[in-house]
Amino acid sequence: MRTGLRGWMERHPRWVDAFIAGAILAASLASVPATPEGQGISVGPPTPESVVLLVIGCGALLWRRTHPTAVWLVSLAATLAPLLTGSVGRGLPATVAALYALAAYGTRRLAVIGAVVTMLSALVLVGRANVLSAADPVSYAVVAWCGMAAALGDAVRSNRAVLAAAIDRARRAEASRDEEAQRRVAEERLRISRDLHDVVAHHIAVVNVQAGVAEHLAGSDPERAVEAIRQVRAASSRALAEMGGLVGLLRTTGDGPDLEPAPGPGDLPRLVDGLREAGETVTWRHSGPDLDVAPAAELHLYRVVQEALTNAARHGTGAIELVTRQEPDHLEVEVSNRVSPTPSGDAAPDGQADDGGGTGHGLIGMRERVALVGGELEAGPTPGGRFTVRVRLPSGVPPHDEPSAGATPPGEHMTGPVTA
Repeated sequence: MRTGLRGWMERHPRWVDAFIAGAILAASLASVPATPEGQGISVGPPTPESVVLLVIGCGALLWRRTHPTAVWLVSLAATLAPLLTGSVGRGLPATVAALYALAAYGTRRLAVIGAVVTMLSALVLVGRANVLSAADPVSYAVVAWCGMAAALGDAVRSNRAVLAAAIDRARRAEASRDEEAQRRVAEERLRISRDLHDVVAHHIAVVNVQAGVAEHLAGSDPERAVEAIRQVRAASSRALAEMGGLVGLLRTTGDGPDLEPAPGPGDLPRLVDGLREAGETVTWRHSGPDLDVAPAAELHLYRVVQEALTNAARHGTGAIELVTRQEPDHLEVEVSNRVSPTPSGDAAPDGQADDGGGTGHGLIGMRERVALVGGELEAGPTPGGRFTVRVRLPSGVPPHDEPSAGATPPGEHMTGPVTA
């Protein structure tokens, strides 16, 4: 908000208009209309009728901002009325001020019409009253004042419109920045929540399996039970480390310590080995060149495979089959195993195979990840009582390029046969 005199004027526009009206009234009463010699018109003190008309014309200026057209008409009528009787009018300054307000607070069309009507009316009635001739310099002054008032009012209105448009654009830009910031925060929260879900679900599944093994072997094979407990400790340590890295993203600034690189295709063998160490049987079959996806999809590939393997270990039975097929323009991944039967003997529902408790957050997160990089995901029961997750992600290597060497050859980490 502005301060000083200008700020006070913006906060009290009616007082400003009252001051302008009073100044014009005082100046009009104190002035002596110019008349040429030989006209025989008295230029003495104003008559009571002319004073009343002058007060009306000036008083109307109090509403010049809200009703510019009506104020102009009243001021023009109060100025021209004395000329109909052949007397000298004193309301031209009020009419000029009303014409300025018509241009400043109305439209350009109204300003042009008002200026033309004021000029013609004044000249015609002045001539009829034999006060001035059409060639008198004062007649030109009337035309000039009317034109200047309309032009100045139109310039002020245009400048006000430009300023208002600039302020509106600034507000829209500020709102857009706020919306963009909120959108980015929401996306980052969603990304971190997905990563936390994947990390916790995977490592807790490993801990759960190893804890069950330790409990089962505690009495019959203490050494293997101790080894299972070591696996529990290792899995929980990895979970804490990854969770700490994710939470650290919320606190890290540009000058903070470097974080470990995000996992990608080259970390899939370690992921599979971790499940095998936890006691799961995982068969990985790969065909085609080395694993390769678009750079933006590398982390999503790792997390999707991690979530699919974790759900298979938690909710399925028997060996887990991981199949990867590297095509020239995309990578296909398939994870499947038999679904744990329900007490009635039927296969578990889709939600159970997706995430613990039937909430389905794991499958939802996988779909979101794949959709972000332009991939496709299918998940559901397949013949033979199995549950299968199929993922298709765009490749990062054109067909004529050499295969990427970023991932360790899957064949070195498989328990099943490799198909070329």
